[in-house]
Amino acid sequence: MFISELIEVLETCEVQRLEPYIPKVFKRLVKCISGLHLQVADRAMCFFENDYFLKILKTYKSYTFPLLVPIICHLAETHWHKVLQESLNALKSILKEIDPAMFEKALEKKDQNKLYIALQDPKLVKKEKQKNEENERKYCVRACARTQRSSTNVWSDNRKIYFF
Repeated sequence: MFISELIEVLETCEVQRLEPYIPKVFKRLVKCISGLHLQVADRAMCFFENDYFLKILKTYKSYTFPLLVPIICHLAETHWHKVLQESLNALKSILKEIDPAMFEKALEKKDQNKLYIALQDPKLVKKEKQKNEENERKYCVRACARTQRSSTNVWSDNRKIYFF
């Protein structure tokens, strides 16, 4: 549902007004494509069938190619689902046609760390999850401190804060 709504939002905006959101949109799109859920990956691939989205891709290719090309090339060879693998190969061809020089440059300069983050390396996912949980605990402590000052009783259970 998120992916369907995202494409609708992108179509209603001018390309120049999207600039601050391009990094987040493409990072999320890469995560969707490289995820394990077939329907999500397939729906994310539908973005590249949209002419307006391809215009955005071409406009910001200096940012999008280094992010997309290494992952698309890797998944085109290794994805577990053959139909999606064929779609990834077609997308790889589209990206080559848009700008062959930029495609090769992005392939040469691929950052292995970014590639594995996008492909959801279990060690990095675990580390990120631990970091997020630690931040959540800090926020809980701050919330408890604020509420105690306002004389509200608070009880915290790892992920939930109860006010009574």
